[in-house]
Amino acid sequence: MRRSPAPPSQAVSPVAPVSKVRPGAPQQPGGAAAPVAWRHDVAVPVLPHVLRLTAPNPGRMTGPGTNSYLVGTPASGYAVIDPGPDLPEHQRRLWDLAAHADGSGGNIRMIICTHAHADHAPGAWPLQALCAQRPAVLGMPSGPHARPGSAFRPDRALQHQEVLALSAAPSDAGAYRLRVLHTPGHASNHLCLLLQGDGLLFSGDHILSGSSTVIDPPDGNMTAYLESLDALAALSQRREIRAILPAHGDTLEDPEGVIAQRKAHRLWREEKIAKVLRAQPHASDDAMLALAYDDVDRSLWPVAKRSLLAHLERLRAPPKPAPRADGERLSKRVMQLRACSRREAEQYIVDGWVAVDGTPVFDPALRVAQQRVSVDPQAQLTTAPAVTLLLHKPAGLADGLDPDVPGCRSLLTLLQHSAHDDSGVRPLPRHLHPLDADTPLETGASGLVVFTQDWRVTRKLREDMALLEHEYFADVAGTLSPAARTAMEHALARAGAPAAGTRFSVGSSSAQRSRLRFAIRGAHPGLVAHLCQAAGLELLALQRVRLGRVALRDLAPGQWRYLAANEKF
Repeated sequence: MRRSPAPPSQAVSPVAPVSKVRPGAPQQPGGAAAPVAWRHDVAVPVLPHVLRLTAPNPGRMTGPGTNSYLVGTPASGYAVIDPGPDLPEHQRRLWDLAAHADGSGGNIRMIICTHAHADHAPGAWPLQALCAQRPAVLGMPSGPHARPGSAFRPDRALQHQEVLALSAAPSDAGAYRLRVLHTPGHASNHLCLLLQGDGLLFSGDHILSGSSTVIDPPDGNMTAYLESLDALAALSQRREIRAILPAHGDTLEDPEGVIAQRKAHRLWREEKIAKVLRAQPHASDDAMLALAYDDVDRSLWPVAKRSLLAHLERLRAPPKPAPRADGERLSKRVMQLRACSRREAEQYIVDGWVAVDGTPVFDPALRVAQQRVSVDPQAQLTTAPAVTLLLHKPAGLADGLDPDVPGCRSLLTLLQHSAHDDSGVRPLPRHLHPLDADTPLETGASGLVVFTQDWRVTRKLREDMALLEHEYFADVAGTLSPAARTAMEHALARAGAPAAGTRFSVGSSSAQRSRLRFAIRGAHPGLVAHLCQAAGLELLALQRVRLGRVALRDLAPGQWRYLAANEKF
């Protein structure tokens, strides 16, 4: 039932000064904006025309609370994204913040819910009732499997790829344009919104800051969630997404790396569950939970069990039916087009020279009927050279040396290929396997790892690993005092042979955080952490940025590129 209008608050909610908050930046505890970052009565500006107001519903599942966002200006009016739970004080603050030119509130043109869960949508109707013009509540209707408390029927159902515009005048093209992206997975009616031009993705609960999204079947679906992540990854690769604004937690500034890490973590967890399922196919769900989530605090197991069930549903699902056998093999069509042998036709296909209806296809066995098949005029048959891939491993993923632990190997897909790769190598599926890995790196560290098909590179890395110089950036809390420097030098001397030739220096320093540079001969996982501990320094982050003469360069976390012809270790 919708409520009758309530009188708006007389006190306008304050806004943190823009000068104190770097646009789009996460506000870490102890930073300039930390005092207001999670106050529920103060809005934090992300951009001059984007405000974040956090609802006063903190908890284990909501973190500091649900983030509501306002997009617009007094001239354009405002869109409110995720009005949150039904909390009158929160809706009144949103009403106050959506100011007209004269300072009065309620200048809201639309209210958008990313999905129907209780911490996101119930506040829509009370907020609507506060506004004289009763702005439409927009979103996607809840699905047939939604829980009773998540039933949701918007005033108007949004469509995938629809664009919502806020403008100062009807004749304007739209000062601010929000593109609707249907991203099922967490919920069947979940959507994200992309603020075009600024590249801000309002991710709802699809991507969170500091925690994993719960997938709760039957309305939640793990396969749909992973496919939605892939769709967002493609937008990020095209640089359409430049920052992610989640419904819970801080702004995420590295969308490519964040999306890659979220997917890799899901696949890692799924492989762990699959191993348990293979070993104990008849185990109860609770027994599987104890084995597959043994690294998770037991107090979170009831929530983790929902995602376990989603993974099991995906693992136990019957395989997708084979495509209909209509038409002819793609290789046969290419044989006709190029007047070549079957072996040559298959090589054209796997080398990426063939497209079906304009989309590159790599499967010679694909059957085609009325589709348009084309072969690139530049196509040529050449001996396939062995390639070497350089991956920026995100922190938290295994280094890929153990083939039974997917870790960062799960990121070696064509989707994760860096758009900034200047090697000149055409990305092909056959470049992604088989691949050797011989560059160990701590799970907690990020940075350069190497995968190769080239036996010469494998031999070089294995035989000369002890001679190659590894360069690391280590971020530590505080500053490197003279006493800490002396303690680190003494720890180096005591370490003996493993630390021989190790050099360190200070790259940058502030009262809160310093960056140290380490140059170490050979791979010695744990050495930097040991040295920092000996010096009494808290190690915040560790990144390998160079291996021999090959540098990480501007490779984004979770992305990979080819080793160029002019690069040597």
